[in-house]
Amino acid sequence: MESKPTFPEALTSKLQRIGDLAEKLVYIKWSQEFFVLLLRAAQDILTLARPLPECHRITTLAGRLEEQIKAGLEKGELPRGVERERLMAVLDALCRAAPIGSARANEPETHRPIETITTPLFINSRRSGLSSSTGAPVSAPPALWLTAQEPMRDLGRKLEQRGGFQTRFFANLSKVRTLLEQSEKPAALIVDLDYAADQQTTFREIMELRSLLTPDIPLFFLADRGDITARIEAVRAGGAGYFTKPVDIPMLLEALDERVLKPLSQRVLIVDDQLPATREIARWLETRGMATQVLAQPLQVLPVLRHFQPNLLILSLDLKDLDGLSLAQAIRQHELFRELPVVLMSAQPETVQRLSATNLSGEALLGNPPNPELLSTAVAKRLRQGRGLHYKFSQLSHRDTVSGLYNRPYFLAYLERALVATYANAQSTAIMLITLDNLRSLESHDVAAADDVVEQAAKRLQT
Repeated sequence: MESKPTFPEALTSKLQRIGDLAEKLVYIKWSQEFFVLLLRAAQDILTLARPLPECHRITTLAGRLEEQIKAGLEKGELPRGVERERLMAVLDALCRAAPIGSARANEPETHRPIETITTPLFINSRRSGLSSSTGAPVSAPPALWLTAQEPMRDLGRKLEQRGGFQTRFFANLSKVRTLLEQSEKPAALIVDLDYAADQQTTFREIMELRSLLTPDIPLFFLADRGDITARIEAVRAGGAGYFTKPVDIPMLLEALDERVLKPLSQRVLIVDDQLPATREIARWLETRGMATQVLAQPLQVLPVLRHFQPNLLILSLDLKDLDGLSLAQAIRQHELFRELPVVLMSAQPETVQRLSATNLSGEALLGNPPNPELLSTAVAKRLRQGRGLHYKFSQLSHRDTVSGLYNRPYFLAYLERALVATYANAQSTAIMLITLDNLRSLESHDVAAADDVVEQAAKRLQT
């Protein structure tokens, strides 16, 4: 027990090394030199972990990693196909098997949750330390603030049950103002304009709150009135949506999904061979709920685009060994990515003139490194413009058009990878088969009704 404080720090350092090398293999170069370094790191982990009973899982995974790398090096070829997938699964499991932090060595052992296929493959413990220390806020449901009369509490409960939100109820806007001044912020603010006798007073209160509401917090209004005058007043007050009573909950949930949940699942690919500045941009975007991937090898951009399927591409034009503007044009000419939203970065003054002579003149051009406020504005604008197109692209690629769930080919591919990962992680997995009674019979009588049943069932599964 006395030797325990010295080993976890060294072990954590080696696990971080594994994560760093894995990132270089995937994002920089799949080369033998990195495999040799990876083998040494795995052997160091085995030396440190074997004496520790609580590190049995790490020992098992490191042993498998050592065996796979040795086999490849002895054959003189790098892993390909299924072998590559197995190696990646072991690396992924090893990166995730580390305890959250050495500072918590005396607490019960905690492991990072296995995430879905759409998240970054490797977790670097140095970067994830902050998120793990604040794990509750990150994983908590988005918070909605509802200002309304007492009878509207039922609406809040339905939003929680059907939308997966966390609803906080307020009788008036004064408490909302106090919390905003204390830097507490909701994912969205919903205001019932009828909670006070005079709507104009309510609008004045809302206008006073505008300076405290950041642009990423949407404001929705509920009201008995549905005339155009009331709607114009709501727009002037900064409303992102206006719903008449009784509130159509599916429509409200759809609006919340569009303005609250979708931005949390946006994926941004950043292409730049200057890694320090690029990682700063990635960290900044991640604090705003976006998933990012950094690519330091610009010539690998097409396979990464196909695999990562970003909602937005941030591309530096100031590349060392490649003309960034030519690369941007080549991506724009590709049939799959010609509509992909792009934000360009350059520190060269002549770039503006060169850009005006291309088909990219309408794209946002920022300095390099970019101003955070200008980057925020450009990213938000381009994501809004490209959201509809990316939705269609992702639907066509792996989503069923009715349910929105994974279609059969994509599900089978996902299942195959999950089974490979299960083998590598020495963990069990479960598959649930769900059928809808009499769906074929209903479909033969009314196709539209059958589609509606499938759509509603899928929504229930996801919430």
